[in-house]
Amino acid sequence: MNPRLDFLKKVPVAVVALVGGFVLGCALYAGLMVYPSYQAFARTRQVIDEKKQVLENKKQMADTYARARQMTQTPFQKQLPLPERVSLPRANLIRVTEQLARIAGSHHLDILGHTVHINGVTDQSQSIAMTVQLKGGWAEFRAYLVDVMSLASFNAMDGLHIYTDDAGTKYYTIDIRLWLEVQTS
Repeated sequence: MNPRLDFLKKVPVAVVALVGGFVLGCALYAGLMVYPSYQAFARTRQVIDEKKQVLENKKQMADTYARARQMTQTPFQKQLPLPERVSLPRANLIRVTEQLARIAGSHHLDILGHTVHINGVTDQSQSIAMTVQLKGGWAEFRAYLVDVMSLASFNAMDGLHIYTDDAGTKYYTIDIRLWLEVQTS
C-alpha cells in the first residue's frame, strides 16, 4: 500500500472538516470583505488622480486666465486708427502696383501677379478694383494687410482667398481684391 493513503486514513474527519471550513471561511472573507474594499480603494484612487489632473490643468491655465482677465479691463476701441483718405489720380495707378510690390517685399512675400481691372480705369467711378496674388507665410501676410490698409488711397477689401499648395508647404497663395479711390477727370 501507498504510505500517503495510510496517512489520509489516519487523519480524523473532524480535522479535515475543520481545515476545509477554515479554507472556505478565508475564501468567503476574501470574496465578501477584501475584494469590495479593494474595488472601493481603486475607485477612490481614480477619483483622486482625476482631481489632481484637474488641479494641474487649473495651475497651468492660471497665467492665461490672469492675462485674459487683465485684457477685459483694457478699454477696446471699436474703430481702427486709420489715416485720412485721399483720392489717387489716374496717372498714379502704376505707382500703386509698385507700392504694393514694395510692401510685399518688405514683408518677405512673393508677388505672383497683380491685375488692375480695366473697367475701373475707363469708368468715371470713384474707385478701382485690383487683384493681387501673393505667396508667403501667414504672419507676413497679416503684416502686409495692415500696411496695405494704411495706404492713404485704400477704400475697402472686397475679397480674400487663401490656398495651400499640393506640396503641403507652409506657404499660401493669397488673392486679395482692393478698391482704391481714384479721382474722376
